[in-house]
Amino acid sequence: MPRPLPSLALAGLLIGLLLVPARAAASPWTPEQGHGYAKAWLKGLWGFGYVDGDGDRVAYANYGELFLATYGHVGLTDRLAFVWQTDALRLFFLEDRAGDRTQTHATFGDPSVGLRLGALRRGRFALSLEAFVQVPLARSGAVQEVQRRETPNEPFGELVLGPGVVSLPVRVHAGWGGDGWYVAGALGYETRLGGFDDRLGAQLEAGRSHPGAWSWRVRASGNFVVREGSAARVESPSGQGNGVSYLGVAFEMDKEVRPGWFVGGVIEGGLGALRRQTGGPVFSLAVSRVW
Repeated sequence: MPRPLPSLALAGLLIGLLLVPARAAASPWTPEQGHGYAKAWLKGLWGFGYVDGDGDRVAYANYGELFLATYGHVGLTDRLAFVWQTDALRLFFLEDRAGDRTQTHATFGDPSVGLRLGALRRGRFALSLEAFVQVPLARSGAVQEVQRRETPNEPFGELVLGPGVVSLPVRVHAGWGGDGWYVAGALGYETRLGGFDDRLGAQLEAGRSHPGAWSWRVRASGNFVVREGSAARVESPSGQGNGVSYLGVAFEMDKEVRPGWFVGGVIEGGLGALRRQTGGPVFSLAVSRVW
């Protein structure tokens, strides 16, 4: 029978399940000078069914995550915006089945800062370019072995809290907006130092706004290895190691509760191409501000 997480960890994860988007969706539109958007959200993951580098699914010890994250952008000019995203706090919960206990690990996230340039705007169509620097502030290196669920609970990987390398993502965004709806897509390349693999990122989303009611959007996104580096590939459920890829989908809703203030929720799941990362649904709750 699965052993439960400690009551405090379980309570935290349940709050995460009840509590907007696990990821802040980037946009091809740039805000006007002095205008912007900020969001804080709580993301909860209950992991199961780890997928290793060979694509095999592994039943492993109880695992969960609870992240407090922020995202925002503000217009520097009418065609240039400053953008940031970071996890203010990451909590990881991993069971030591052999020791009959669950260990909790805490760290900061790796902040990303960058610029978005509104390269083209024609009527309802917009095209923008983004460039970021992601700084490795999260604890790096293995903190705990990951064990198989079946007795004798042999270890098969290690929990990693952060990659510990500088990342340099660049992206192109394009979008078309109508009366209360939009479609948008993005394509990017992520150069990672320290011998880590470079990755290709892609995103496609569509949404509908309903003033005074709940608005919604659906998003598919993924990251895929396109150039293998020299760094070792660690089997870690956190997805913070090298050689990680995924394809997922998210459904998001939010509502304006006061002028310029929004609350919402999201559920995310995998579509395939998962490698060196845990499976399991992600639930989030966010508060956001538009000015």
